[in-house]
Amino acid sequence: MKSSPGKECWKTIGTGGTGTCERLAEFAHCGNCPVYFQWGRTLLDQATPDDYRDEWTQVLALEKEVQPTDTTSVLVFRCAGEWMALKTMCLAKVAAPRMIHTIPHRTNAVIAGLVNIEGELLLCASLPNLLQLESENSAPAPEADKNRKVFHRMLVIGDAEGRWVLPVDEVHVMYRLPASEIQKPPVTVAKAAAIFSTGLFNLSGKQVALLDEQLVLNSLKRSFQ
Repeated sequence: MKSSPGKECWKTIGTGGTGTCERLAEFAHCGNCPVYFQWGRTLLDQATPDDYRDEWTQVLALEKEVQPTDTTSVLVFRCAGEWMALKTMCLAKVAAPRMIHTIPHRTNAVIAGLVNIEGELLLCASLPNLLQLESENSAPAPEADKNRKVFHRMLVIGDAEGRWVLPVDEVHVMYRLPASEIQKPPVTVAKAAAIFSTGLFNLSGKQVALLDEQLVLNSLKRSFQ
């Protein structure tokens, strides 16, 4: 039973159809068959439409939007009612909530326990307690967001010395943050969170604190020692 490439046999009697083609005994999959290869060559050899070159000439001739080069990729999230951001360079994963297992004689205000992330046990910490913010349970969603469904998440952050899990109220967006948008935290801010912040920026009406990822990680390590 020989097949012509013009009949798209892989969709009828091949792996995309009934699988009854006798060539499958030799090639196992239509992607290995010379008939399939020949059909692909006919697609590549087709003449381009008359307006194809004109269309792309106009697209390529358009003035390109200049993107700022001094930007930093950050992940914006909400925790204990506060909007924060961490550089994505320290972010390993955003995961759905998992069960937290306490560690006998090692659990404290900051160290919540252990969490299984894809088979690896990682230390889980309370970011609100580390930053001395209000309890997550006492911090409702912002007034404007009450009608929006939010999902709790766990951030996995780390460096060469290890990784940590941080439960957060929600993940908002990944954002390319221009350096020009970062403002220094006001000196009048008394919250301990200001100590961990390298600056503030506004995003969609939200004031976001950009956390110093290395300072956060070093503080987490000290909390476990």
